[in-house]
Amino acid sequence: MLMICSLATMSSGFINSFMFLVASRVIIGSTHTAFMPATYSLIGDYFPTKFRSRVNALITCGHFLGYGLASLIVILIANSGWRSALKYVGGFGFAIGALILAVVKEPTRGIQKILKKKNVDADLLAQEEEDTDAEDLNIFDQFKVSIDELMSNKAARYIALGSMLKYTMPNFFIPSYFLTKFPMYSKEFGLVFAIINIFMGPLAAVTSGILSDKYASKKSTNYMANPWIIIAGNCIALPALLISMTTNNFWLSVGLMSFKVLGFENWWPINIAMI
Repeated sequence: MLMICSLATMSSGFINSFMFLVASRVIIGSTHTAFMPATYSLIGDYFPTKFRSRVNALITCGHFLGYGLASLIVILIANSGWRSALKYVGGFGFAIGALILAVVKEPTRGIQKILKKKNVDADLLAQEEEDTDAEDLNIFDQFKVSIDELMSNKAARYIALGSMLKYTMPNFFIPSYFLTKFPMYSKEFGLVFAIINIFMGPLAAVTSGILSDKYASKKSTNYMANPWIIIAGNCIALPALLISMTTNNFWLSVGLMSFKVLGFENWWPINIAMI
């Protein structure tokens, strides 16, 4: 999927037709949807439960590195144009995909369940039987079963709602907001926002992953530990975001974004571990 997505990105730099450009973006969006489910599935095979928050945190660090590099693309576009930027990014992604395909091996599916086999209980056996039955369904029925399971879990419902609001509200309008309100600082914004994402994003993710594994393990009775970590982060992020959006000082505004990233971006490792 990474290689397909990268080819579509690279081809966007050569396209002169608006409709073909739209089609390439649709392919990019469609392939992106496959990344995270596959990633979380592999985490379940590679790592036992007690380490998964920290593993999710490390993977999330990769997202923030990508966000930071994406912010630097503003500088590349200013110097070389958007077509060249798409070609470079797509080519780099394709090379990474080819490398992964060559050196990363598929793990044994369900290996963590196999390792637990000696201590398995009746509930887990019943769940394994349900998983086996689900594998016999066609892809559309499997999708329906997955949606039904998601909606039947209260935590998963709230996580899905929160994720939707998070991505449709503050995350995607911030670059547009800064470039519109502070057009004279476009290059500075690209550099500073990249630094914020590269450093503050991983700090938020790793910290929350460690706290989650420490205070919200299965042996713990503190079931609200994970939600309180997320709530505490939002209490830091929301005031910073509101002040950042109301000040006319560019450096104060973009500086407060570091607290927004630090507070908001602690949710990802915790949410996946909760599910």
